[in-house]
Amino acid sequence: MKPALALTLVILAVSAFFLARNVFGTLKGKNRGAVAWVVWLWLGLWAAALVYGIASAVPRWLASGESSALLALGVAVVSVFCQTRLWGHYVARANYAPHGQETVVRGTEVVGAGDLQARMYGDKAKPADVDIEIGGVVLPRMLEAQHMLFSGTTGAGKTQAINRVLRAVRQRGQRALIADPAGGFFSRFGRPGDVLFNPFDRRSVDWSPFAEIRHDYDCQRIAKAAVPDGTGEGAEWHHYAQTLLGETLLALHQRGEHSVKRLLHYVSAADTKELGELLAGTPAAILTAKGNDKMLNNTRGIIATYLGVWRYLPDAGTFSVREWVQDETREGWLFVTYRDDQMGMLRGLVASILELGIVEGLSLSENQERGLWFVFDEVDSLGKVSSLRGGLTKLRKYGGRCVLGLQTVSQLRETYGRDEAQTLLANLSTKLILRAGDNETAEYFSKELGEQDIDRLQMTTGQGTSSGGVLNPGHSSESSNTSYNMQRVRQAAILSSEILNLPDLHGFLKIPGQPVGAVQVEYQAMPEVQPGFQG
Repeated sequence: MKPALALTLVILAVSAFFLARNVFGTLKGKNRGAVAWVVWLWLGLWAAALVYGIASAVPRWLASGESSALLALGVAVVSVFCQTRLWGHYVARANYAPHGQETVVRGTEVVGAGDLQARMYGDKAKPADVDIEIGGVVLPRMLEAQHMLFSGTTGAGKTQAINRVLRAVRQRGQRALIADPAGGFFSRFGRPGDVLFNPFDRRSVDWSPFAEIRHDYDCQRIAKAAVPDGTGEGAEWHHYAQTLLGETLLALHQRGEHSVKRLLHYVSAADTKELGELLAGTPAAILTAKGNDKMLNNTRGIIATYLGVWRYLPDAGTFSVREWVQDETREGWLFVTYRDDQMGMLRGLVASILELGIVEGLSLSENQERGLWFVFDEVDSLGKVSSLRGGLTKLRKYGGRCVLGLQTVSQLRETYGRDEAQTLLANLSTKLILRAGDNETAEYFSKELGEQDIDRLQMTTGQGTSSGGVLNPGHSSESSNTSYNMQRVRQAAILSSEILNLPDLHGFLKIPGQPVGAVQVEYQAMPEVQPGFQG
């Protein structure tokens, strides 16, 4: 083969190789931060020159065996020119665009809501009314049973996100047990067939702990719902309180005395002799033994903390949370409402109702398609729901789905303890992180969203001075030089300061197995169809 012909083929082949490399790199998204039309402009010019060169050189070689070295050199010049322009464009974007200089190598990737939706479902997927949509991203049905957390301070958009979930649940005809601050959800979603519980609201059902008893052992279950497990040094006293309440419930039930007033009398006011006669032969009898007055008083003090509000219950109520959960012919919702000024009194009672609901949900037959929703807004300010941890880990196979609203991580830790609070948060697979109101919450969710390793293109500019040398020793000149290097850096995918300064309705969505989505929750006004509270 003639040297000129070989040179022609080598030049065309090398040009084709580098063109193909740039095209594939652009298609795979390696040139992040570059302006697409600029890149394709130079690639198009390069391709046109290469095609022209090949189309001219090959027929000439086939016809006469002559080379087209000069034409090939022209193609090479165009190729080098285009490659130089492309590299200059990448460098310029890297130095002047805030995010253009960074390429995520591994770790958490942050994408827009549209990109996240397209990655999960394709470009043509559109949410339906029955879908759980969070900021324009549809949550896969299979992930609903892995539970959801919506975190945000007042006004950040948490209620709007929960509203969207509840609208979908209504469309499906599924049931929900809702912890409802200020009755806001009831005022917007309540309809005939729904049930409201709040002893201070005249529309409330008449609940009684005696209505929850089916078997003797249910009394201890009710006692544990009313008096949550304690932590640390208080755990033993909470156990005594649960035992006293449970055994008193059982004794009155066996007597046929289903009176809340009589129950409160025995656990809080009856003298030792009267209480001892009721509890004789039970594990709680030791509390009435001679010399145990201090032990009994301390136990009653724990009970008074949680059962003080029970005096506002009807003496002979008939509504049962357990029956409501078990009756799958119902399509209505159960709203457990409370106003802020009532929360100090109602906290323990609200937690008791939620506890009974979760425990009964765990007794249902296995059916992952059931769709029984537990929606607890402001879970950090509610009383401790002892079975919540078990519910998050086990409700899935019974068709339970939990949606928790959270304002501050610190208050959740105060209620449940640091380790149990972490267990609760870890079992909520889908998380929507809206604006936080405190540093601790923002820092926690910044770590929760993860870290990323990035390649960052950096420009270094230096100044130098050179003398005139032997021929011109008195003269010196200044020069500058610029160099580029790629640096690998590990950083938080989302800074805590970003979470603290998010605008209303903006946040970050974490779905298992997907990049973090930067989303905006749609604001949708919903009229009040009835008052949230009627005294």
